[in-house]
Amino acid sequence: MEAIPRTTEHEAVSGVVGAGAARWATISSAAAPVLLVGGWLAAGSRQPPAYSPVRQSISVLSGDAATDQWVMTTALIAVGICQLVTAAGLYGVRPAARIVLAASGLAGIAMAMIPQPEVGSIPAHVALAVIGAITITLWPAFVGSRAYRWPSVLSVPASTVVTLVFVVLTVWVLVEAQGGANFGLSERICTGIESTWPFLVVLALRRSAP
Repeated sequence: MEAIPRTTEHEAVSGVVGAGAARWATISSAAAPVLLVGGWLAAGSRQPPAYSPVRQSISVLSGDAATDQWVMTTALIAVGICQLVTAAGLYGVRPAARIVLAASGLAGIAMAMIPQPEVGSIPAHVALAVIGAITITLWPAFVGSRAYRWPSVLSVPASTVVTLVFVVLTVWVLVEAQGGANFGLSERICTGIESTWPFLVVLALRRSAP
């Protein structure tokens, strides 16, 4: 009788045996940053000359005062859906990591559906933006694992470094939000980089899967 191979403790805990990430998660994770950047470029091109992507936030493009606000709103909702799909396909990470990524996606979708008014701000929009920023910033920390055969790029030290970089970027955005001249620029750099990380995680998981 053929012996059944034993699963190591690390493999059992991490759930990476025969797993990794779904093929369709590669598409959804790659689409997220493309939709985000493409969304703000397309929406920005429709705004009057007074609009400044360096000074003004992405939320302005989906707000009531924006020209063709549906462009950025649609892009933000699509990005959130991509994060939900990616979270569903990340078989090789712990459930907490998948939940955090899904929470970020849900926060983004809900935020896009509550546009900022022409004057002032809506607390719910701001709160959802903060939740989305916190979840995607801390997400790498939930991905890091000491599991057997885990990709080195997703190791605990590497995930810690990525999380610290994301925290620094997020703090920069928060500082600029207090009347800084580069609020829009900081937000675009931060969200652009953070939205790309799930794609790199999916690639690493798929390359390491048996």
